[in-house]
Amino acid sequence: MARAYEPPIVVPADVRADDDDLLDQQQVADVLSSRRANGTRVVGVSPRTLEYWRTHGGGPRFVKLGRRVMYRRGDVRRWIDQQTKSFTHEGR
Repeated sequence: MARAYEPPIVVPADVRADDDDLLDQQQVADVLSSRRANGTRVVGVSPRTLEYWRTHGGGPRFVKLGRRVMYRRGDVRRWIDQQTKSFTHEGR
């Protein structure tokens, strides 16, 4: 089955702040849905997509604090780095 085209992910500079900072689901969605200077969306990831990834696998590692789901900034950065591919069929 062919995979859909996924645009490249651009990491905003602030995602490389303190790796131990905790981000909530909306903050991670905002980071993964950042916009370029010209206003075009780099990649659209909603909180619902993060929920899906947590349930079905994929996405960045997360931390459960009671009922609250949080993400370490460094885990989000590492997950983004792991999405880097050299060619289309790599990592299938």
